[in-house]
Amino acid sequence: IDDKGPLLMAAHALRFWRDRYEREGRAIPINVRVLFGCAEETGMEDADYYLKHHQAPDFLFTPDAEFPLCYGEKGHFQARLKSAPIVNGRIVSFEGGTAVNGVPGGAEAVVRASAGMLPEAQGIACEAIGGSSEEREAGGRKEDGEGMLARIRSFGVAGHAAMPEGTVNAVGVLAEYLLAHDLCFQEERQWLEFVRDIAGSTDGSSLGMACEDDDVGPLTCVASMATAQTQSGRRKDAQPQDTPFAAASYEPVCFYQAIDVRFPTATNTEQLRERVGECARALGATVEPIYEIDPLIVDPSSAQVQALGRAYEQVTGCEARLFTMGGGTYAHHFPVGVSFGALDEARFPSPEGAGGMHAADEGVAERALYDALLIYIVALGNLFDLKW
Repeated sequence: IDDKGPLLMAAHALRFWRDRYEREGRAIPINVRVLFGCAEETGMEDADYYLKHHQAPDFLFTPDAEFPLCYGEKGHFQARLKSAPIVNGRIVSFEGGTAVNGVPGGAEAVVRASAGMLPEAQGIACEAIGGSSEEREAGGRKEDGEGMLARIRSFGVAGHAAMPEGTVNAVGVLAEYLLAHDLCFQEERQWLEFVRDIAGSTDGSSLGMACEDDDVGPLTCVASMATAQTQSGRRKDAQPQDTPFAAASYEPVCFYQAIDVRFPTATNTEQLRERVGECARALGATVEPIYEIDPLIVDPSSAQVQALGRAYEQVTGCEARLFTMGGGTYAHHFPVGVSFGALDEARFPSPEGAGGMHAADEGVAERALYDALLIYIVALGNLFDLKW
């Protein structure tokens, strides 16, 4: 369903009209192309390349979302924040998340502490990994903590950065635990408080950039991947289990925190870059932009959008309620583009045992694709009838 099936349905829909016009001895009345991209999940640079070498289409739809029709997508701003180098810190390592565009479901840190002395907390698990084997077997219980390293894991609820509702950010859970139990020195504390505040909300208020508009709704901001590296660029890993505390590496370490922001027309990439930069500079940190694109809004009353919506209604008998979203599709890289199907879960729920988009065993009911094929055939016919 994301997107090999929809690609084939769109190609078959165009083939239907080509064959029909050929039988009638006519040509399709407008120029139509099927563009098949292979980088939709990795930046969509292929779309940018296409536009550098070919004229942009007057109108485009991509079968990469849901029916009835998405006429707008939030802007997208991703950046990586880097702390100032920290020397002789208490935190040996800090990692969380697996993707820049996801809410972390897990995170872990290794700190210089006695695991046996650390209190329990919801969503937190601690274990001793330093000191002698006898101390580890005893749970790392040592009053002064000398010679001990503790691994602290946090558990949250992962999700897509474009739809963070209902998630629990494991990086924020971990940062809060380290702060609450004084498992950091002052420079580390300032950074962790910053990370905790970003992870503690998803509306961007901690960075002073909360806003919304009538089309795409409120801005979302997610603290995603977190790492720690030494100044030489090596990841700041925990020491081997039998390494004495006094021999642990004290090479300066920098903490990194990625953020994923989806934003409405009430702001833009330049303003977000400036605002995040101000917050970072207050900590002596720096910002490296990863990906930026402003919002896309196509006039929902345009003839082309109405032609697609009408096709959905003609085939299904259901009202075409147009919507916007925080996710991004190829449509966003073209001057005038919308996403149009092919998912229609309200009418065709996923088959039992089939995974959703990006999930294991991703699948869709065949009847959903057949229905999409009919919608695309009618939609192309409606577009051919327009005056271009």
